[in-house]
Amino acid sequence: MDDVRERRGLRDALDDAQPADRLFAAAIDAGAEVRMSGSTASAERLVAVYRKRVGRLGAAAAGSDTVVERLGRAAGTRIRIATARTPSHRLTVFLDDATGRVVSSWAVADPLSTTVAPMAATWPTTVHVAPSILSADFGRMREQVAEVMDAGARVIHVDVMDGHFVPVITFGPKMLADIADVIHEHGGLADVHLMIEQPERHLAQFAEAGADSITVHVETCPHLHHTLAQIGQLGCRAGATLNPATPVHALSEAARYADVLLCMSVNPGWGGQAFIPASLERLGRLRGLVADRAGVAIEVDGGIHTRTVADAYRAGANILVAGSAVFSAPSPGEAYRELVELVTAAEPATWV
Repeated sequence: MDDVRERRGLRDALDDAQPADRLFAAAIDAGAEVRMSGSTASAERLVAVYRKRVGRLGAAAAGSDTVVERLGRAAGTRIRIATARTPSHRLTVFLDDATGRVVSSWAVADPLSTTVAPMAATWPTTVHVAPSILSADFGRMREQVAEVMDAGARVIHVDVMDGHFVPVITFGPKMLADIADVIHEHGGLADVHLMIEQPERHLAQFAEAGADSITVHVETCPHLHHTLAQIGQLGCRAGATLNPATPVHALSEAARYADVLLCMSVNPGWGGQAFIPASLERLGRLRGLVADRAGVAIEVDGGIHTRTVADAYRAGANILVAGSAVFSAPSPGEAYRELVELVTAAEPATWV
């Protein structure tokens, strides 16, 4: 939101009696970037999504006791969403699209404000190894997710494939819903990567199933700006990614709006592939796209194991997705800890 009058109008509409409103007002006063969705959502849809989030986050969210109630009173209203971020919170304001009136708001303590490795404390320098359940034993999914989370993991990567955009079919929202409580009870994030065609048709289902972050492919989204806005409206971090042969500059505009930029370091579709060395240079270029935006994650997915994890971190990634290297090991928890130790012991990255 660049227009001074629009920022001032939003600031004046906020209610000092509401805790989340006050936090958002303080963020505006401090000069924080405010992003306004370019599209609307029905109040009823947002009630369905946020009722689940309120139940899960509880005291972690300022205004959690009233956000659903206030949205519910706006039934029949088309809602636009304004978002901002501070070092400690993600802030959301729901606006009546017709009048600009603030309908509801909330503020969530950022679940990634702590680290699994002793690096820096906040985005973009918080570093996480993210086990990918693509390589887990599907018959022991909850057990294996719990094992790596007990070992310290706080980001679980969920690879969704449709058999069209990529050759393999994996799973859908039901699998996420079945493990989301395990992830969230450990204070973690469900990081969903949609390797599917027409992902915008399925965003709400994954948000309702428990996704905290949803990443889509530039190759499948002709209206990527709109799709990222949809993800934000659903209360999730919005991510964009691209295949290894797609030029990095294909994300140069989307980088203005994304919370996550993911570098595919293998061809998407199946686990166990070899890391593509050119990905290291691409990671640096992706980080350069958001050099002027604090709080954007750079993620790498594919071929991450004991011989590649430190190089990928130094090249620019702070979320390092590892599938086979974790879940194909005799002890996934120990394999996860080994990767974290290698990142921790690595030479400091120049981007930190």
